[in-house]
Amino acid sequence: RLGLRTRRRRRVVKYHADDVVRFTVWDNVKRSHGLDPTLLIHCSALYAVKNTDVKTKEEVGQEMLVRLKELFPELPVPKKVIPHFWRYGQVYKPYPGSPGVVTINERPLILAGGDSFMETSNLSMCAKAAEILGDSLKDRFNIPKIPLREVHLK
Repeated sequence: RLGLRTRRRRRVVKYHADDVVRFTVWDNVKRSHGLDPTLLIHCSALYAVKNTDVKTKEEVGQEMLVRLKELFPELPVPKKVIPHFWRYGQVYKPYPGSPGVVTINERPLILAGGDSFMETSNLSMCAKAAEILGDSLKDRFNIPKIPLREVHLK
């Protein structure tokens, strides 16, 4: 099965500990539209770094399809494949020291944050980086902090 379950118990999103395929999502289910099944496949950051400038997007797309078929042999042959290079979509070299947020300028205030400022790049680090960035803004403007876990419980 591929990913998080929806109400219909169909798996939608899945992260993979694979050298090539890192993330799959049934986009038509995630976006709740009735179009043909649409499976988006994202490669790992290291695979992208190694291949973006030395192979065509069609070659990379074919390699990813072969790997996907190895991981999920039950998948049917796709009707259509649209390979796309997303050169800056993933972090492969985080900001030194992994501070979560960096002040670029004090006046006007410019902060940079995100999972590229964390020790690893994944969904939980992206959420943690957002919390750190939010806390930094709250500190600057004297706004009380509400822990992220409490926000989700309400």
